[in-house]
Amino acid sequence: LQEVLGPEEYAEIAPRLDAVLRGETHEYEMFRTDRVGEQHAFDIRYSPLRSAYGDVVGIVATMRDVTERNEQRRRLKQYEYAVESTTDWIVAVDTEHRLLFANDGFRAFYGFDGDVRGTPLSAVLDDVVLDDIVPEMERAFAGERVEFEHRTVANGVRKPVRTTGFPLRDDDDEILGIVASIRDTSELKTRERQLRVLDRVLRHNLNNKMNVVSGYADVIRQRSTDPFVCESVEKIRANSEQLTRMASKERAITKLLSDPPPKDVHDLVAV
Repeated sequence: LQEVLGPEEYAEIAPRLDAVLRGETHEYEMFRTDRVGEQHAFDIRYSPLRSAYGDVVGIVATMRDVTERNEQRRRLKQYEYAVESTTDWIVAVDTEHRLLFANDGFRAFYGFDGDVRGTPLSAVLDDVVLDDIVPEMERAFAGERVEFEHRTVANGVRKPVRTTGFPLRDDDDEILGIVASIRDTSELKTRERQLRVLDRVLRHNLNNKMNVVSGYADVIRQRSTDPFVCESVEKIRANSEQLTRMASKERAITKLLSDPPPKDVHDLVAV
């Protein structure tokens, strides 16, 4: 064996072999580089080989390449970290409207302590919320990507949310259910309300003040024929009208930001 493995590798495993010859079983992972320079991980197991009388007469060794398995585990760990770390609620539902999994955010809001698998969606959401989301779920079951806003409630707490849903498919591309990402939009809605209030206040005050300025400019224009005064009055009126137009543009921008229009589908080739 030493000639086959080489002195360095043999020296590394010799203590394990001695232990197996004493009747122990050993399992460990080893990394080796192949002939093209790629590193592989191997799951190695040593077991005692016994005679019919139970005496240890040798060693049975198995060596399995687990590089791909380890890579899958690493990726799954990354996915798990991403799903559990996000502030969004991530949940999956099968075609029978039963939960498949849910991340910590979803479980915390709806009061789950353990595994959610198999829990009917009707046991989580009230009827009003279900009425809002079931039609969108059916679209996702049909293969569409859906995005919609609604309100959800749990333990007396009501929140506005934006949900994005994707079909959950198996290896044969059959739809098993839906994966949904749910985002709490409470702060966004609060900022939108503040923006609309600010818009109304600004527009109201600015229009009123500009009307006063324009009114005084008209009075001055009627009572003076001095060329310098008349020229100054026209400048006042022009700037007043410009500010009023700016306020109108601000209103249009605010409306666009706080209440964006629905998205349209266009044929990119035709465009």
